[in-house]
Amino acid sequence: MEGWAKVKKAAEYAGVSERTFRGWLKNGLKHTRLSSGTVLVKYSSIDEYLERFEVNENRVDEIVDSVVSELLTTNNKNNHMEGNHERIG
Repeated sequence: MEGWAKVKKAAEYAGVSERTFRGWLKNGLKHTRLSSGTVLVKYSSIDEYLERFEVNENRVDEIVDSVVSELLTTNNKNNHMEGNHERIG
């Protein structure tokens, strides 16, 4: 989508509340404030802002797999070591 939108339409475009959208403006979403006080945002600026938070699901899966594998390996080592202790009694 091309062009500019006021906050209400821009928030609808992004699928968030106006309150959330105004928070994005404070956090760096590029916008223009007219002398009348009206805030305008380019649709492309919204897309660019959101792309900063894009998650690569494959990378997330890789990280999770790595952490789980490390935990399982550590757990297995600990269990194996516990079985090697002599019991006194």
